[in-house]
Amino acid sequence: MLAILPSLSLMTRLAMNAFGFWVASRGYDVISNVRWNTSDTWSYCFDGNPRNSMLCLGTVASNLKYKLNYDLFVTGLLKMYEILKPHTLIVYGSSNYPCFDELRASGVNIISFKSKTCVYYEGRIPHEQK
Repeated sequence: MLAILPSLSLMTRLAMNAFGFWVASRGYDVISNVRWNTSDTWSYCFDGNPRNSMLCLGTVASNLKYKLNYDLFVTGLLKMYEILKPHTLIVYGSSNYPCFDELRASGVNIISFKSKTCVYYEGRIPHEQK
């Protein structure tokens, strides 16, 4: 029975997209939150997000200080950019990573809303990967 159920990741993505569509259909502006996991989620995780628009994503709790997590994040971020070509990214958490510099160089406007943790550690510990 469990084998026929869609993955939790897919169900979550569909729920987020359906809610965003419903809110937008009622006349509200919606900024889509982009999320991905490993490359096996790329076949659906960017679906339903507008192209050439403003998108948001979070770096909080991504543990980007670890090389494996950082590499997965960067690979997904670049794939998202390749597919969706956002003109603006709103980042919750630190955008003080080289991958965001690459997007800035491509003309993407990065707007960062720092988390409390990011503000606390800002200037104290450089971003190092373990």
